[in-house]
This record gives sequence, structure tokens and C-alpha cells, in this order.
Amino acid sequence: MKKVKLLLCMLSLAALGVLTACDDDEGGSGGGGTNGAVVAPANLDDRTMNVTINSGTAPFAEAGTYSITFGPADSGTYSISDADGAAVSDGTYTYTPGTDNTAVAVLQDSALGEIISNLTFDSETSGTMSSTAGEGSEDSTFTLN
Repeated sequence: MKKVKLLLCMLSLAALGVLTACDDDEGGSGGGGTNGAVVAPANLDDRTMNVTINSGTAPFAEAGTYSITFGPADSGTYSISDADGAAVSDGTYTYTPGTDNTAVAVLQDSALGEIISNLTFDSETSGTMSSTAGEGSEDSTFTLN
């Protein structure tokens, strides 16, 4: 009987150790440091955003790909090219990062007028974007180079 109680006690301690073990799902490296949270970049200067359209309503396309090339620091300019590299439109923009993984880009576009894009970064270089212009909308994914 003593051996059974000792065995049960040891199994209980082992189970307690397993159930309270450190969990690394947060992406941290244990004890302090950052939690690995994605933060929206401070700016889009000199970057190219490659966009894949998931769905869209006029004046946006329903499907396809395009690229947005943002100008150098403090220029506030951008240009949009289609999948073949042909110029589609250009204009000026403002970009406001949130305190987390979100940001808002407002484009004054030569073809569509004002475009408001809400960005959610899944990593430092990719995420999802939801845009509106007039009555139209577009949902897409992007990578940022």
C-alpha cells in the first residue's frame, strides 16, 4: 500500500510539473524582453507594396495584382503600376501608423480621388489591407519590400 501511495504522489508531482511548465507560444525568449508583437512600420518611404486583390467593387478591380511604389522620405508621393509594370496612377499620400500592428494610408490618387486604406501587419513585411474610394471597396493582402 505504501508503494501505491508513493507512486500516486510521484505521478501527481509529474503531472503538476507538466501542467505548469513554461509556455513559449508568445514568441518570447523567457524572462523579460519583447513578446514578439508585430508593429506597423514608422513610414513607407522608399518601399514597394505588392498587392493581391481578394475582392473589389467599382472603382476597384475585382481581382488581380498591382504594386505601389512610395517615394523617398518627406516626398509624400507614390505611383501605382499594374502586374505588367505599366503606370496606372500616382499622387500624394499620408501614412499614420497605429500603436500596434495597424496603420492608415490616405492616398490622393490621380485616377480614383481619395483612397483610404486600413492596413493590418501580420509581420514586418506582410499583411491585409481594406480600402475604400467613393462607394467602392477592396480587400487585399500585401507584401512590403
